[in-house]
Formats: sequence, C-alpha cells, structure tokens
Amino acid sequence: MRHQRRRPALGWRDRPGVVGALLILPALLGVLELLSVHTQLKFLLIPPLASIGYRIFRAPHAAATRARSVILAPTLGSLCGLLLSTWSGLTTLSTALAVAAGILIVEAVAADAPPTLAITLLALFGTDPDWTYPLSVLVATTSLYVVFLGWRWLAFPSASGTAAGISGRWRSISSQRRRRAARAGR
Repeated sequence: MRHQRRRPALGWRDRPGVVGALLILPALLGVLELLSVHTQLKFLLIPPLASIGYRIFRAPHAAATRARSVILAPTLGSLCGLLLSTWSGLTTLSTALAVAAGILIVEAVAADAPPTLAITLLALFGTDPDWTYPLSVLVATTSLYVVFLGWRWLAFPSASGTAAGISGRWRSISSQRRRRAARAGR
C-alpha cells in the first residue's frame, strides 16, 4: 500500500474568491442599504443579490459572471414579477406564472442565473407594486457587477499581465503549488 501525501491546506491568500466574498460583498450590501435609507429604492429586499454576489466572487470566471446572468436576467425577472403583481397580486396562478416567467427569461437570455426565479417571485410579495422594485434590482445588480469587475481585474490579471494590484501574490502561490505538485509526481 502506498502512502499518499496530503495536499497542503490552502490559506486565505490562496482563495481570492472567498476573500472577495467575505470582504467586498458585505461591504457593498452595506453601502447599498445605506443608500436605500436616502432613496425610495430598497436593496436589502432583494436577498438573491447576496446569492448572486457570492456565486460570482467564488467562481470569477464562470458563466454566472456574465452581465446577462448578473444584470439582465434578474432585471427582466423583476419586471415580469411587477407586471404579474400589478395584474393579479399574489395568487396561485401568479406564483406559477412568475416561476415559469423566471425560467423562460433564464433560458431566453442563456443566463446562468437561478436567483432570477426568486427575484421574479419577490415582486409578488410587495404590498404596493411600483416601478421602484425593478429599478432597485437594476441599480443593485449593476453596482454589484461593476464592483465585481474591478475586483476581478485586480485579483486576476489578464494573460499579458497588464493588470496591476494584488494579483501577483496569488499568481506566485499558484505557481508554487504547481511546482510542488510536479515534484510530488516524480
């Protein structure tokens, strides 16, 4: 029986996605809530925003990080939810139609955005449906996406290495792990 080596435990610096999700996402949600105090927009009434944020920070190069998944699908879902809420309020039929509309939106725009279904449904639970819900979703998701793109640019430079910032540390750790793995495979 061969003795297998344990892989070294990864530290926080080896996991930029976790660091981004832990530091940037709560700060952004806090700023959005602070802004909602001074406007009619209500950002923390959008719990799926935290889910979307966590997904994109944890897998920064996945399909879920495209604008159609982060901004377009949730915004369209909130519009459909608002239309259904205005048309019939919260009923069994409107709930079923909201779920179906969310699925159709995700499929139509080829998004990787399951939280769109929840955003579509949340519009039905408002007491007085109005335009502020879709506008809140649009502003919140756009803010999230802009912050995420800035973080990704700093944390993961392009292949040409043109991005400056904190990514050099992560790149060197990754190359160290590859060298260790190559030595262990000998």
